[in-house]
Amino acid sequence: MPIGTVPADVFVRHNGCKVYYVYKNDDINNVVRDFLYTTEPYACEGDASVFDIRDLPNPSRHDLGTLHGKKDLIKESVDSGAIKKLQETIEEKLVIQDHQDEWMACCIARDALADAEFFDATAKKFGMSDAEMKAFAKRVSNLAEQGVD
Repeated sequence: MPIGTVPADVFVRHNGCKVYYVYKNDDINNVVRDFLYTTEPYACEGDASVFDIRDLPNPSRHDLGTLHGKKDLIKESVDSGAIKKLQETIEEKLVIQDHQDEWMACCIARDALADAEFFDATAKKFGMSDAEMKAFAKRVSNLAEQGVD
């Protein structure tokens, strides 16, 4: 029997932003996670787009133990730009995830930390920003120190 993918149900719609439920074990027939939400309709539990509502600024001290409080916090976060900032951070993480494996393999294979020219060329090949290059350099350095080949 074929298995299909369906989008998650919308938890909140506010000012053009949609925030979706996240389901236990990524199964829409399971219960929703109490504090995990996403801005992506097809996100899975461990995806970079999934966020914990308790990590959002809560200056109005909404009661996150209630559905109403969670919705109000998300609406407030949309209005304050916190959700937009979160989405931008998520997009940066997704770019890094997209190129991570191939880039890491290239860097480790060439000992890129010792070859700055190769390091820069490889990072530019994948269209990475300076911040992304620094994040990768740190990760490569950590892996190199651990002796990962």
